[in-house]
Formats: sequence, structure tokens, C-alpha cells
Amino acid sequence: MLQLLVPPEAWRHMLRATLRECTYLPDPIAKTYMRQYVLHRYRSRAAVFHAKYQELAQNLPTPESTNPVIKSTGSTSTSIERQIRLRRSARKMLRLLEHANKGYKRALERVLMLSYGRIGPKQHKLYSALLRDTGGTKQLNTSKDVEELLAKKDGFRFSEDWEPPKALIEVLKVQRNSPYVKDDRTTRFRFSHIINIPKLNSWLKPMPDVRLRNLRRKWYNRAKTSVLPPLDPSEWDILAGLLQGTVPWKASVRRKRVPSLLEPPPAELSPLESFLLQGAQKGITFDPYVDERPHRITRRFMVRVWEKIYHRTPLSVETPYGTRYKFPTDRRSPPLTLAVKEEEASCLFDGVDKYGHVVESGA
Repeated sequence: MLQLLVPPEAWRHMLRATLRECTYLPDPIAKTYMRQYVLHRYRSRAAVFHAKYQELAQNLPTPESTNPVIKSTGSTSTSIERQIRLRRSARKMLRLLEHANKGYKRALERVLMLSYGRIGPKQHKLYSALLRDTGGTKQLNTSKDVEELLAKKDGFRFSEDWEPPKALIEVLKVQRNSPYVKDDRTTRFRFSHIINIPKLNSWLKPMPDVRLRNLRRKWYNRAKTSVLPPLDPSEWDILAGLLQGTVPWKASVRRKRVPSLLEPPPAELSPLESFLLQGAQKGITFDPYVDERPHRITRRFMVRVWEKIYHRTPLSVETPYGTRYKFPTDRRSPPLTLAVKEEEASCLFDGVDKYGHVVESGA
């Protein structure tokens, strides 16, 4: 029978901890999306396990079987391996959200990239909407359209006369020339819109058709994950408002843990007990900050992360020649100002002339 490596209560506690971290995210769109994203992941995995339970319950070994252990060992071992992978994935998601709420910049950028559809499932959904809005997907109105679709499904989709969607090519062209995409530390979004297919293979013979179709399919699958599709207009307004300050923002206040009356306070260890139990301890080192350093989440810190999302989101502009796409290069956030009292303003530039040079005391 199917064995459970982790009891259901442990999964429930991990789900609650993950959803709790989603409520502390410092972005309004990330709060909503990551909660739906986590719930969808847990529910989809739970549905798979429920279906497997039903299947195993119908195919249980009968008492008359000679060796029932052998029949159920394969599914049990596979289920345990799958549970290990799922638990590792769940802990990874929880750790990502915890680091994002603590101010680790890379973790917070990844959470916002997921929430704004720059990577992940939402990116594929926005790409499908881009093709639908630009006429990249064809409606099945006649029997001829159905026959063409079936022919593509049979393996002729990436044949010699196949062409990628025009909207995909337009976005990739502008995306590759964007200065902010060029300066990105990853090469994921620096993808060429040209399909480079060699004319001859390694034996100096013409490429077979199967190989050509596989190369086109590989290019298209890579292009779908590399493209940065336009954002939904409502979410774009929220992002621009957060940068300009028109949308109110306030850092999330973390709920303090209530001390339990049943748990005794931790007893302090003597130096000898600490040495025997924990070993020799190092002094102050930078070991906790090898990968990255946490930051205090303020508006100034969030503006830098929002600007990265803003500069990686194209805008669709209607022109006489059709729809064109443009990546923003301006700074939407207002310049930072320093608040100074009026009586102290006159003393800011004491000791320097109008050119900014220090005035000598003897002059």
C-alpha cells in the first residue's frame, strides 16, 4: 500500500507557513499572485496523490496472492521518491519567500519576476495573450482550418514553410537592443530572433528534414521562455504608481510570536557544556553573508527592485505601421531628496565658494 513519508499534519504546517510568508511580501501584486501560485501547486500535487490512492485501493493484492509485497514495492518506492522531491520543492519555495521578506535582493527579485510574469507560468500566460491579441492564434472556423491544425499536430508544424509569430519576432528584436536587458547578469533574455540553421551537417551533407524541424522546435521553445511579454494594463498602472509614489505603499509589519506558557525558557549553558555540545565556536565572521546580505525593506530599497521589473516590461505602441513594442529607458521614480530644516539650510555650503572649491581660512 502507498506509504506516507511525511504525515499530512506536516504538509499542513508547511502550507500555512508558506501562505503566512506570502502575506508579508512588500508588493501588492506579489501578495495576491504568490498566494494563488502556492495554493495551485499544493492542490495539483494533492490531486495526483488522491488519484494514486484511488488506483492503489482498487488494485490491492488479494490475500490469496503468493507474494503481495513484491507487487506493491514498485509503486511504494516511487511514491516515497516523489514525496522526497515534493518536500524538497516545498521547502525551497518556503525558503525563497523567507529570504525575500528578510530583504535578500536576489530572492525578492525572483519573487517579483514571478509575480509580474517575467518568468514562470504567468510569463507563458502573458505570451499566449500576446499571440491572441495580435492574431497569432488562428480560430477554427472551417474544416480547412481543422485539417491544417491536424497536419501541424502530425509533425509538420516546424516544416520548411513554417514562420514564427510576428509578435514574437518584434518583441525579441526590441528586447535584445534594450540597454537594461544587455546589462543583466543572466543571458536568458538576450536571445536572438534569427534562427541559425547550418546548411550542412558534420558529414558535409545536407541537413535532413527531421533535423531541421527539431532545430526549429528547439529555437521556438527557447524563445517562448526568453521573451518578455507586455504586462496587463491594470498591473502596469500599479507598477508605475508604485514607482511614482501615487499608489500608497507601506512596509509589512511582521506578527510577533506569542511565547508559550508551556515551553520553559531556554537554559543558558555553561562554557564547558557549550564546548562539549556545540564544539569550538568562531568569532564574528562573514560566513552568514557569503551568498548575500539581507537588507531592511524600505521604499528606497523597493524602488530599485521595481525599476528592474519596469525596465524589463515592454509597452505596446500603436503606429501607422501597426503595433510596435518599446522597452522603457527612463526613470519613473522621483529623485531622492534630503529633508533639511530651514535654519540649517544656510549652513550647508559654508566654507566653499560658488564653484564648489574650499575657501582657505587665511584668504
